[in-house]
Amino acid sequence: MTASFSPAEMVAATAARGRRMETPLSDRPLVWHAFGEGRPLVLLHGGYGSWTHWIRNVGPLARSRLVLVPDMPGFGDSGDPEDRLTAQGVAAPVLAGLDEIIGPQTHFDVAAFSFGGSVAGLLAASQGRRVGHVVLVGSGGLRLPRAPQVELRNISLLKDPAALMEAHRANLGLFMFHRPTSVDELSVHLQAANVARARVKSRRISRMGVLHDALPQISARLVGIWGEEDVTCRGHLDEREALLKAHDPEAGFHRLAGAGHWVQYENADEVNGILARELGLD
Repeated sequence: MTASFSPAEMVAATAARGRRMETPLSDRPLVWHAFGEGRPLVLLHGGYGSWTHWIRNVGPLARSRLVLVPDMPGFGDSGDPEDRLTAQGVAAPVLAGLDEIIGPQTHFDVAAFSFGGSVAGLLAASQGRRVGHVVLVGSGGLRLPRAPQVELRNISLLKDPAALMEAHRANLGLFMFHRPTSVDELSVHLQAANVARARVKSRRISRMGVLHDALPQISARLVGIWGEEDVTCRGHLDEREALLKAHDPEAGFHRLAGAGHWVQYENADEVNGILARELGLD
């Protein structure tokens, strides 16, 4: 796409390349975006996010896979889960919706960003060998040492639209990205839209260590992808690699130099290449 497209038009054009699907949820449906055909690959977004956390990845991955990207319950255009306080409350409707779309016996792979790692861990732990790969991208929930917490701009009291967008821009630079040039108009648009629609307090859930506790029950091959400058765990990637390899000695672990937390956006081509190699995409 050229620069003449607005961020909203870019999102709409990407969504239009796929299919919007809905599965049952308590109040409003669970919304999915489906791209391509083939073995299912489920992409789970992070906290305060939506399917658009993967906007730079769905096209390349859909060349050889059926890529299924939900707005998880309590996020984006989806309705709320009955239980907004646990990862289980988010994961159960995702699994039920996935079973409805692909059938309960169909095997699949999953890649998950940040908070989505806790949900992916629960899915994989409950489904055994039905899940071939679990790719963790900057995932939390591992009950491991973290970098000192970054103080973000408080947006809750901002009424002026320009000031609000500037705060989102600042927070992307503080938390999501390492390179200032990664904070572009599309990322600011996505951040503002996603944060405004988030109703699940994902940070509190991530700190419960759900993914850590699920790892012993996961039989899928594990893969980790982290930016070396991820502010959530800078200086603590060794512990993450060691934990994954303790559960899967053949686990792949990839450290992306000069990249921050939202690594599949900031280093999209590199992450797409890693996913293609790890998942055996054509």
